Amino acid sequence: MSWPEVIAAYEPLLGQSYQSAGKKPGGFDCSGLLQWVFAQQGATLPASSKGYPSIGKSVHLDSVQVGDFILFSGRNAREVGHVGLCVGFDNGYILMLHSATHSGVLIEPWQNQSYYTQRFMSVKRLYLFTQ
Repeated sequence: MSWPEVIAAYEPLLGQSYQSAGKKPGGFDCSGLLQWVFAQQGATLPASSKGYPSIGKSVHLDSVQVGDFILFSGRNAREVGHVGLCVGFDNGYILMLHSATHSGVLIEPWQNQSYYTQRFMSVKRLYLFTQ
């Protein structure tokens, strides 16, 4: 699996609607989006964001790389409730691909949004991509 293949899988999905428990084009939740993108490369990811803490290698936020998964708590929980994918960097901010209730599938910097900074939990690395 190469990073250009991952990009080719997610780019056509940008702008699609958020759908709770959505797992296919037309409507995705956060884990459904990432599960679908990586399935196009033959990889299997957890069906729920709650499955991410038990997979991969934990990575310090200062060492995040493209392709790392970023985990956040849910709105009213201490467990993982949201997952995004690091797809790049812009002016020192990590750009995250995710499906958000407020705007569907998008790429945005999360570190300047209190909603996400307050809920950040960890970074997980499952794959190592080179640029």
